[in-house]
Amino acid sequence: ADQVYFLAWDGGRWSDPQLEEPLTAFIDPDTQNPVQLGCLQLIQNESASMNVIGCDLGTGQDIWSMRRQLLDVNEWFPVESGWGPLEDVESDELNLLSPKIITDDQNRAHLFWSKAESMAPDSLGKSIYYAVRQQGQWSPSAEILLSSSGKAEQIDAGIDSDDQISIVWSGGQGGEIFFSQANYSQAFIPESWSSAIILPSPLPVGSSPDILIDGNDVIYVSHAIPLNEQRGIYLTKSEDKGLTWMDSNLVFDAQGAEWGMVDNPKLAKTG
Repeated sequence: ADQVYFLAWDGGRWSDPQLEEPLTAFIDPDTQNPVQLGCLQLIQNESASMNVIGCDLGTGQDIWSMRRQLLDVNEWFPVESGWGPLEDVESDELNLLSPKIITDDQNRAHLFWSKAESMAPDSLGKSIYYAVRQQGQWSPSAEILLSSSGKAEQIDAGIDSDDQISIVWSGGQGGEIFFSQANYSQAFIPESWSSAIILPSPLPVGSSPDILIDGNDVIYVSHAIPLNEQRGIYLTKSEDKGLTWMDSNLVFDAQGAEWGMVDNPKLAKTG
């Protein structure tokens, strides 16, 4: 059966369509027979009400009259989301992977992503790129790190009280967790990033690194060993801004818990 919708016009836009189910079909309250309403005529009067006359196209063959108030039409319009228009930060024929955005106390937004090495659908990310948004504008992007072997994906980032940006990613041949850092003022210069180091882990594999820098500039990094023996969630930390790192600590033993797989740990801090 046809369905009837009402829409409202406020002088600049149409509202979302509102389905008026009683104007399509309903149950006759006296006979309990179904009514299929058709041949509709609608009249709106100045008292903000809608009057409808229709006929039963089914077995009843009756003429029906209905009336409803239209005082709630303002609720038909969607609330403005507050989101601005889409901005094209970077476009490329190659796959762009693992975007990560963070903000600092100067309202700057720092964006990182990985770019694939070829146009093949399963091509791995090899290069890490960086751009910053400040004063309402995105900067041109810069390639800051290139994996010499294997991949560079699953990026996460943090920034400390001295505007030192730290990034981690899953890279290399097995997915080792890498770490590098640079000051915000030099982040566009590849040579300003410290030599990438592999963070402690019981095995040279890793997935989904997550970084958190607390109020004392202690850097925490978690990651997963998702499969096979020693699978679980691991955590390491640096108390000297990334110069040295503690041994990896097993936070959750997925193998002991008899989980077949574990992944995607997330760090958070409270007040």
